[in-house]
Amino acid sequence: MSPTPQSAAEPLGLIGLDDESLSRRLDELGLRMSSEEARQILDLFKRDLTLTEAYFFDVAWSEHCSYKSSRRLLKKYLPPQGPSVILGPGEDAGIVQLGRNHGREWCLVVAHESHNHPSQVVPVEGAATGIGGIVRDVYCMGADVIGVLDQLRFGDPEGASGDRVVEIVRGVVQGIWEYGNALGVPNLGGDVGWDADYDENCLVNVVAFGIVARHRIIRSRVPREARDEPYDLILIGKPTDSSGMGGAAFASRILDPDREAEERGAVQIHDPFLKRMVVAANRRVWEMMDAEGWPAGFKDLGAGGLGGASSELVLAGEMGARIDLERVPISEDDIGPETILCAETQERFVWAVPRTVTAKVLRVYNEEFDLPRCYPGAGAAVVGEVVPDGDYEVYWKGKRVANLPRTALADPPALDRPRKPRPVADHPTSVPNVKEWQILAESMAGDLEVCCREWIYRHYDSEVRGEGVFRPGDAEACVVTPLHGSSLGVAVAVGGNHHVCRLHPRIGAQQAVAEAVRHLISVGAQPLALTDGLNFGNPEDPEVLWDFEETLIGLREACMSLAPLGPDAESLPIVSGNVSFYNESRSGCAVPPTPAIAAFGRLDSAQTAIPNRAWAAGQELVLIRGKPGALGGSAAARHLGLELGKPWSPDWALEIKMAEGILKAHRHELLLAARDISHGGLIMALCELLMLEDHPPRLGIRMREGCHEPCLPSEWLLAEGTGYLVLADASEWHDLVKMLRDDGIPAHGLGQVIKEPNIEIPTAGGLIRIDLNPVWQRWRQRLGDLLA
Repeated sequence: MSPTPQSAAEPLGLIGLDDESLSRRLDELGLRMSSEEARQILDLFKRDLTLTEAYFFDVAWSEHCSYKSSRRLLKKYLPPQGPSVILGPGEDAGIVQLGRNHGREWCLVVAHESHNHPSQVVPVEGAATGIGGIVRDVYCMGADVIGVLDQLRFGDPEGASGDRVVEIVRGVVQGIWEYGNALGVPNLGGDVGWDADYDENCLVNVVAFGIVARHRIIRSRVPREARDEPYDLILIGKPTDSSGMGGAAFASRILDPDREAEERGAVQIHDPFLKRMVVAANRRVWEMMDAEGWPAGFKDLGAGGLGGASSELVLAGEMGARIDLERVPISEDDIGPETILCAETQERFVWAVPRTVTAKVLRVYNEEFDLPRCYPGAGAAVVGEVVPDGDYEVYWKGKRVANLPRTALADPPALDRPRKPRPVADHPTSVPNVKEWQILAESMAGDLEVCCREWIYRHYDSEVRGEGVFRPGDAEACVVTPLHGSSLGVAVAVGGNHHVCRLHPRIGAQQAVAEAVRHLISVGAQPLALTDGLNFGNPEDPEVLWDFEETLIGLREACMSLAPLGPDAESLPIVSGNVSFYNESRSGCAVPPTPAIAAFGRLDSAQTAIPNRAWAAGQELVLIRGKPGALGGSAAARHLGLELGKPWSPDWALEIKMAEGILKAHRHELLLAARDISHGGLIMALCELLMLEDHPPRLGIRMREGCHEPCLPSEWLLAEGTGYLVLADASEWHDLVKMLRDDGIPAHGLGQVIKEPNIEIPTAGGLIRIDLNPVWQRWRQRLGDLLA
């Protein structure tokens, strides 16, 4: 039952309780903070708390909001931010310079988030609200969202929990397409991984990106002008309800089957059609700001609801606020002030605008776009005001139910938890002598992390907006042309391999960055920036936190090593990201270290981007690669049952040299197609070069005598590591190889595309011949057979 106005303002009686009684009282109140945290808050306030204050801090001090286990390590290891970065980590989205068009400087806005726990508990709603949240993060910077990607990890669909895993996969994909398709934002790519360690904790990481003219960037803070004139806080969007209550705290602990009903209530309910109208109205207000020149702050409502967004908005401007909860539109009668303040109801934003324009802003939402008719109770309402030198105060029915000093809001805990090294793979995997190449190729083509992903992406609308250059699966990165009248292109790609990260988290993080960047290079894009989604188990486990630190070290090393490929001298910057802890079940099963990396790049002309497919017989194949890497963590190692040895470590000097060579070949228009060598090694790169989703293969490859490197064919064909496979015209491939070799880049011609759907490789032990038709059947049907 909702508290009365009097009880809402009364102290909870937490002072003086012993640890056991305090824990019991917190549980009675539905609070997830520990008794130790409650005592810290009480010491900070020097008084007892009201229920509204307690709920506010239950959210604000959760792992999801405060980053209390990761903040110190992130500050220590995140790579430097160079002059191309306009906004780095810390706001809702990162912003980097993109280019000029029609006399304006344009910027790329990027964000990365996870919605793991909600997607495990309620897959459709969890994944949908993950998409809803990430696009809001980009929209609230004043940007137009031009695409989303998803990086997914699921359990074993053929294991002990297979039925539940399949149910989750179907629900997550449904949630993503329901929201993105209805919103009119294209889903342009992503990746998916599978492992029994995700049975009880799926991972749904989502990326959104957009563009904005630099002069129209909106900050997630109250502008300094609010010190000199009155500013109102305006809540817009869906009316507040109890959905998503405690969502941030729920995401900050281990899932508990005994609290399933409560956990379901912590998941928000999405409405992409309302969001579409709100976004259109937002654009109208942006135009007013631009034309009339009044400064404002803008923020989406995510974790912590109105309390989280409005307090962060004013705190970032070093000011306070007075919030009147009776002015908040609600859709449920019997909800108290703690719910109105903290519930994470979807499809909402909050403005901080000069009082002189408040009426015009309200008119846009309530009359011009008529939000109340789009959804009952929706609209815009003034819910408070900025107090330049005050604290954060909340009122309800004439009573002050929360009085939060700015010092308390600005100083969430930062824990220095212990780390303990765990054993990592430090010996090489033995190289097998493969004899049955047809069988192995078919087996690897059916690997869930190698096979065709069409079953997933056919649900998504990738063509809405009409800015995409490739269809999903046709290139190593998605490429869009977001500026009308300009050929300037934006490329986005992802990387990550949890099998490698489990064996060696530092190398796994390095590989994730290298893979994502190679995807950009393959289409001809210059890397600009990265985002990361960092997914781990319980940070209270010293080995888990050691994995996290090792991952950060690997990311930093990779970003600083790859700086020559980016716009800044010191590092390829990580400008936005997310940390998700507590991806662990009550049984103790934690997800492997899973860094999900997204890389963003620029093309002067998107029309120069090239696919990753062979399209005609007679094209010449060129391999650009150094010594094959180790097999640890590879698809081949899994399929051959090899001992899991140390993965390959990127050779950064070679990575840079090869990338520069590929980009130079792009500029000289010597490439017809390109792909990097990653999951499945060279053998699967060759197969995928020739296979399309919609019809059996019509082409093959015939290699030249002596084409393979001086090593076992199995090592040459199965290793995953630094390298590219490219196609050139028959009249130009010699020029390509010479140009690369003159620059010190290892490259040689492999052979030619032929009209027969076979791969033929002459070796000292005889001819390796792979019939592509059964390989294609396995590759094409594997995922659909499991999930349809």
